[in-house]
Amino acid sequence: STYDGIFLFYSNDNSFVDNTANQNNQDGFFINASYNNTLINNVANANNYDGFGLELVNNHTLINNQVNSNNKSGISLTSSNRNLLEGNVASLNTEMGFYLASSTSNALAGNKASANKKVGIHLENSGNCTLTDNMMEGNYYNFGVTGDSLPYFYHDIDTSNSVDGKPIYYWIDQQEREIPKDAGFVGIIDSINITVRDLTLTKNSVGLLLAYSVGTWIKNVTVSNTDDGISLLASSYSLIANNTISNNDWGINMLSSDSNFLFQNTITKNQLGIILGYSNNNTLQMNNISNNWEGLSLLNSRDNLVFANNFINSSAHSTNSATIWNSVFEMTYIYNGERYTNFMGNYWSSYFKDIYGTMGIEQDTDGNGIADFPTPYTLPTGLGTDKDYYPLMQPYEHYIYVTADE
Repeated sequence: STYDGIFLFYSNDNSFVDNTANQNNQDGFFINASYNNTLINNVANANNYDGFGLELVNNHTLINNQVNSNNKSGISLTSSNRNLLEGNVASLNTEMGFYLASSTSNALAGNKASANKKVGIHLENSGNCTLTDNMMEGNYYNFGVTGDSLPYFYHDIDTSNSVDGKPIYYWIDQQEREIPKDAGFVGIIDSINITVRDLTLTKNSVGLLLAYSVGTWIKNVTVSNTDDGISLLASSYSLIANNTISNNDWGINMLSSDSNFLFQNTITKNQLGIILGYSNNNTLQMNNISNNWEGLSLLNSRDNLVFANNFINSSAHSTNSATIWNSVFEMTYIYNGERYTNFMGNYWSSYFKDIYGTMGIEQDTDGNGIADFPTPYTLPTGLGTDKDYYPLMQPYEHYIYVTADE
């Protein structure tokens, strides 16, 4: 067909069974502004748009349909509510297997999404959906939930749903619990004092989703090959420590999240290592930020403390932000076998490359491991107002930190 294979507009109470709508110039099935239609055992493959495109529809039932190799998504719901998707198979679609946008109170049960080129199942600004027994495997990203306010994260998603054979843990309104070690996807929503540790998370839109939560501990987690490695939205007082975050688009993405502590994480080979947007009073200490396209980006953020980190082949960028780039108190440490007390900034590989060319003793005349001249180090990106007044001569691992009375 030049347009859609099967097109319904203001059409209600119909049934479509055992139909084939392949290789159409737009959608295989396109249904708009309609109610109470049932579609069972249909095939919609290799269409130029979606296999099934549903817009402004309510109370539809889609059961045991095949939607493969479409140029957009297999089944797409936009502004559509109270629909049932059960036992459908979506594979090899160019975008999503199942995509719900601005759609609420939908149920997905027993569907399979495999080898789709963006996301297997993605919920975007869609609230109150129920997911059971859905299988996602071998997609570029298997599963994702995004939204810009808390209601869009309230879903009933149990552990019968799986990503590459591992269960999804999607917790809402929980307290004082620990995520089990077999997790394939972790979502922590509107919760207090949840612990996440000793996990390997990969190939989801978000490796670890933290939204509207307080006091989360995230320790010794490996996150790779995701869009966002660890995503914090409106979350505070979290400890994110000793994690390895690599080969993601964004390593740690913090939006409207205050008073979190990022400590001794390895953040490497991401497009963007850490981003803080509209996030205040966070502390970044002793993180190894290396070989990212950009190491740290701050946007409209205030009073964040960044010190004793390594920035190796990773720049930092600050826009409309007020950041402190060194410790606010003097620290006692041992460097090259000698004990010193001083303020401490960060190690910048670009500091020596851009200013000195090669390291030399003239940069540290008193040998305390803090560069003396020229200081401060002004970050090469931004407006020139971001300055590290105590740049480290070597990566932070060369400094042994001690308490003042030791």
